[in-house]
Amino acid sequence: MAPNRKTWASGSQSLMQARKKSQSTTTPLSVMIGERPYLPKLILSTLERLLVQLCMLWLKKGFIFEKKRKKRENERREKKKLKSAFLARFSRKDEEYKKRGQKTGFYSEKRARRRLPPPAAAAIGKKKKQKKNFFEKGKVKLEDAEKKEKEEKLEEEEKEETEEEKETVARIETESEKEIEEEKEKVEVKTEEKKDSEKTEKKETVENEDISDAETEKLELSEEEKETEAKAKKESELLSAQRSREAVLGKMEKELIEEHNKELDEAIKQTKAIIEHNQSLIESLEKMKNNNERRLATLKVKGIPLHSCLRKAKESKAHC
Repeated sequence: MAPNRKTWASGSQSLMQARKKSQSTTTPLSVMIGERPYLPKLILSTLERLLVQLCMLWLKKGFIFEKKRKKRENERREKKKLKSAFLARFSRKDEEYKKRGQKTGFYSEKRARRRLPPPAAAAIGKKKKQKKNFFEKGKVKLEDAEKKEKEEKLEEEEKEETEEEKETVARIETESEKEIEEEKEKVEVKTEEKKDSEKTEKKETVENEDISDAETEKLELSEEEKETEAKAKKESELLSAQRSREAVLGKMEKELIEEHNKELDEAIKQTKAIIEHNQSLIESLEKMKNNNERRLATLKVKGIPLHSCLRKAKESKAHC
């Protein structure tokens, strides 16, 4: 139950006073409740009141929302009814207009749409959309056919290009063969001319042999000298190449020997270090052996009198 106005005012005044006191001097909550036992009841009453208000608001909003929803549904139904009535009415008129136009030969969809109201025009628009879809499908088929035609054309063009290339190759081959034949003919002509010139030269040489015997001898001698000089040059070049090779090989051998000597020196050093280490080990082991021998000797020395005493005792017993 909600409190009265007087109790609510008195409670609010007491709360204000309590806040002022808490600002001035901080007191624990238990002390405040002990001094004012009506505080928890007041808080509970305020919470109940707030909950009731929230529930009422929620119910009001739900009721309003349901009302609005019902109104919207009714409006939609009415619109649908009106639309269907308009369409039925103007579809009849449109059919009559079509029949008249078909009879007279004076009919078009644009004029029919102009004289019709918007709902009927919308219906005609739907029909047009259906037609458009049909035409679009036809366009797609046409595009596919055009693509196929283009592909066929491309294939034909490629075939024509290949044929043209083959023809050009054949032409080039024929031209090259002709050029080769012409060159052969030219070479044959030149060879014939050379043969004729050689024959004439031989004849001249035969005629002038008697005159130029001495000159030929001189030429032969000069040729022999040239050959000997060329041989000497070749031999000198070969000798110089051999010497250079020998020098290079000698350098390589020296480097290899030096590297091998370095490796041997390192191995000798390592072996010497190992030998020194082994010698030190041998010395330490010998020292250990000597120490052990000394210990054995000391033990033997300590054990001699005991053995003698035992022998004497045994001998005395035997005599008895």
